[in-house]
Amino acid sequence: MGFLMNPRFLPALLILLVSLAHAAPPAPGTSTARFLLIDPSARALGMGALHAAVDRDTFSMAGNPAGLAKLGVIEAASAYTKLFGDTTFNWIGVAMPFRSEQYHMAAGLAGGLFDGGALELDDGTTVKAEQSFFLSGAFATQVFPDEPLFRTVVAGAALKLFSMKLANEYTSSMGWALDFGALYRIPDTRLRFGLSVRNVGSPVKFGSSTDSALPPITALLGAGITILWSPSFSSLLSLEGGSSLDGASLMHAGMEMWLASTMALRVGYQHEAEAGSVNAGV
Repeated sequence: MGFLMNPRFLPALLILLVSLAHAAPPAPGTSTARFLLIDPSARALGMGALHAAVDRDTFSMAGNPAGLAKLGVIEAASAYTKLFGDTTFNWIGVAMPFRSEQYHMAAGLAGGLFDGGALELDDGTTVKAEQSFFLSGAFATQVFPDEPLFRTVVAGAALKLFSMKLANEYTSSMGWALDFGALYRIPDTRLRFGLSVRNVGSPVKFGSSTDSALPPITALLGAGITILWSPSFSSLLSLEGGSSLDGASLMHAGMEMWLASTMALRVGYQHEAEAGSVNAGV
């Protein structure tokens, strides 16, 4: 393990992480349980759906679970998202930090409920198009607390158990998915890096079908830097990129500006597959 602690190894590590995040995925149309990709974090969405290098709160369980290790107090959070028509998504989570003699750690629990709205069948009856939910448990910790160069490395993982029910129990399925990630801030600087891999899990089958599909796996590598303009004005700039199981390229960029430590202004750009959007929030 000694060579891993050598500062000269860091560029090679980052090149490896970039290669993993941009590895060629299988052919399009091979994933299911897309509701697992819905982002409940207003902070992340305001910055263009950034998570990899910037997560630091309870919503880390929806992006990069390593961010839980940044918690200083017990946190609880919830979100309600109206997607389109009568399609909705609800998310709730709670996380708690704790320390051993050497390690700063945190654990959390979260759950999400997706309601796909109404669907009219061929016989004229109306049913729920989809009702799906997941439960998640997450854990994050420091990795090398005694190594001067890598004392700021934190890693985390989250296990999700999910169930999908399509067309009022016409067909249903259950599965599991694992998220994992890491964060690294170069000591004595404001430069940070992050890796987030989401929804690595079991193939999902519906009913008696012999066909299966994997959860929507994504991999993102990001970097960010905090700039202090004055004692009461700072900004966070971040960029991340990667790919998904379906072959879509992912790129998120954003900025968060804090005014007097009381209000944050956020703006970001989100590009996924062939579509892009500009986001903003307070």
